[in-house]
Amino acid sequence: MQPENIPQELRSWPQWVCHDADKRPTNAHTGQPASVTDPTTWANFDEACRAQAAGKGVGIGFVLTERDPFTCIDLDGCIGPGDVLSPPAQEIGQGFDSWTERSRSGRGLHIWIKGKVPGGGRRIPGVEAYSEGRFIAMTGDVFAAGPIADRSDILPGFIALRFPQPKAAGFARSLSRPVTRPDNEVLAACRAASNGASFIELEAGQHKGLGIGATGFDHSAADQAMTNILWFHSRNAEQVIRLWQASALGQRSKAHRPDYIERTLDKAADQEFELVAHNLTPPIVAPNPNRFKLLSGDELDRMGPVDWRIKRIIPKKGLFAIGGPSRSAKSFLAMLMGGTIVTGTDFFGHKVETCAVTYAGLEGATGIPGRFKALRQHMQDDLRDFRVILQPVSLGSEQDIQDLAAVCPQGSVLIIDTLARATPGMDENAPKDMGKIIAAATQLYERINGVVILIHHTGKDESKGFRGHSDFIGALDGAIIVSRDGDNRKFKLDKVKDGEDGAYFGFKLETVILGTDEDGEDITSCVVVPADLPTGKSASGPKLSEGEKFLQKCFWEAFNEARKHDYGCGPNGVPLSLWRRVFCKNSTLQPESKERTFRRDLGKLRDKGLFLVENDVASALMPQVPIEGVVS
Repeated sequence: MQPENIPQELRSWPQWVCHDADKRPTNAHTGQPASVTDPTTWANFDEACRAQAAGKGVGIGFVLTERDPFTCIDLDGCIGPGDVLSPPAQEIGQGFDSWTERSRSGRGLHIWIKGKVPGGGRRIPGVEAYSEGRFIAMTGDVFAAGPIADRSDILPGFIALRFPQPKAAGFARSLSRPVTRPDNEVLAACRAASNGASFIELEAGQHKGLGIGATGFDHSAADQAMTNILWFHSRNAEQVIRLWQASALGQRSKAHRPDYIERTLDKAADQEFELVAHNLTPPIVAPNPNRFKLLSGDELDRMGPVDWRIKRIIPKKGLFAIGGPSRSAKSFLAMLMGGTIVTGTDFFGHKVETCAVTYAGLEGATGIPGRFKALRQHMQDDLRDFRVILQPVSLGSEQDIQDLAAVCPQGSVLIIDTLARATPGMDENAPKDMGKIIAAATQLYERINGVVILIHHTGKDESKGFRGHSDFIGALDGAIIVSRDGDNRKFKLDKVKDGEDGAYFGFKLETVILGTDEDGEDITSCVVVPADLPTGKSASGPKLSEGEKFLQKCFWEAFNEARKHDYGCGPNGVPLSLWRRVFCKNSTLQPESKERTFRRDLGKLRDKGLFLVENDVASALMPQVPIEGVVS
C-alpha cells in the first residue's frame, strides 16, 4: 500500500475506514466492524493510516456517500502481462482520463472520477460503478497519474452503455439457475461480503441509517438493495424471493405483490447480467458524429500563432528538455535561461516574456548556492522571482507532483535538474516507466499552466540525442542539445515546434569571484555567456552541398547589400527578392535553371535549420563563417 500517492482531494474527506484481509470494513478507532451507512464508524485519512499501521487492518478504504462528488469505476482482471490492458479496459480508461490505481490483486483498476451513478451503484461481471453505499479498498498503486477529473457529463452515457435496463418482464427468471446452496449458506455469504454490514442492516429493516417508518426512509430502495445482494449470491429467483420476504423488509404487503416482485427481481438481475461473453469484451458502439470538431482554415487562423516564453525556442506551455553529456554546462545554461526569463533579458538574441521560475536542483546541490549567487552578481539583479528547491523530488510520487505544482506560480517555468535524480527506481529505457515519467511531467505543466524543463543526459553516442526510450523526444515540445569540445561549447535547437529548429549557438563559462575564504583565496563559480561559434564543421552546422554553400554565400552578399538600404526587414532580415537577385547575378547556370535551383537549395537550407523565411524575408539562424572553395 502506498497511501502517500492517494490524491489530496480524497484524503481531505473524513470518510475513511480500515479493512481486514477479506475486505470487510473496520473502525479505525475501535478495530470493530464499520458500516458504510454509519459515519460514527469512520475516521479521517491520517487516523485510518495510523490505525492500519497499528494493526487494526491490512489496508484502508474510502467510503463513498451521496455527500461527496466521487464515483469509482472498478474493473476486474483487466491487466495482463506487462501491464497490458484488455482493449475495452483501455477504452474505458482513456475515455475517463482520470486518476487510476491498481486494485489489491494487482490485476484490476479503480478509476476515480467526479460524477454520480443513478441509484448509487451498478455492477455486471467484471465492471462495477459506485458513488455511494460502498467503500473502496485503496492501494495508492498509481496506474494513471493526474487529478480526479469531473466526468459527470459522460458518466450517464457510460452507465447506459454498460449497464442496460432489463430487456423485458421476466428477465430475471430467464436467467434464474437451479439452487446451488441452501438458504443459510446464501445468507452467511451475504453477511460476510464486503457490503455485509449493509446487508445485516437491510435484514433488520434499516437502510442508509434510517429504519422502517422513519421520515425519509425509502422502502423500495431498501428492497432493491437487499434483492441485489441476494441475487448476486444466489441467482435463483425463488430463493431470492423467499429470503427477501422472510426479512423485516419483506413483511409489507407490497413485497408480495407479483408485479412489484418481478420488477425488483428484473432490476437485480440486470445488475448482474453478463452484457458480453467475457470480461470487458468491447460492445458495438454507435458512431457519434458530434464528438470531433472539424476546424476550417479560418478557424485555425483565429487560434493565432504559438505563444512563446523565449521566442522561437520555448513555448509558454508544454514540455521542454535540455540535454548533454556530463560537464557540458547544461545546468549552467539552464540557470542562465531561468535568469533571463525572470528579468526579461534576451536569451542569445531571442526575446523573452517574463514570468516566475522554480529551479529544482536535485543534482550537485552543494554547488547550487554559489552558482545562483554568481548568476545574480553577473546579471546585477536579485532575481526575486527565481526560486530554488533543494529537497528530493520524485516524479513517481503523486504526492510529490501535487506538492511541487502547489508551490509553482500559475503560468510559470519549472526546471527539474536532472531527470535521472527525479525518477528514482524507474528505468528510463523501459517504455512503461518512460510513459509514467512523461505522464507525470505532463501533469505538472498542466497543473501550473506553464512549461516544465527537464535537464537530461545524452547517451554514450551523443549524436543519437537523449538517453533512454525514444518516447521521450516524441513527447517534447522543444529541446536543446549541449555539446563540448575542450573549452568550446555550443548548443543546438534540436527540436523546436514552429521555431528555429537546427540553429546553433556558441557559449562559454566565465568565472565569477564571489569572495574570499578564510585562507584569503578566491571563492568562485561560473556563469554562461554567449561566445562565437568556432569555425569549421561545428560552426557551419549540417554538411552542405556545393550548391547549398553557394546559395549561403549569396545570402551574406545580399545581407551586406541590405544593410545599405532600408528594406523594412529589421537588422537581421534580407528580402527574399534581393537574395534571389544576387544568386541569379552570380550563378553561371542557364537562365531557365536558376529559379528552380534557387527554390530547391533554399528549401534544403531551411530544412537543415540554417535559415528562416517568413513573409518573404529571410533570416540566418547561424552566424556567418568562412566558406571556401565555393563555385557556381
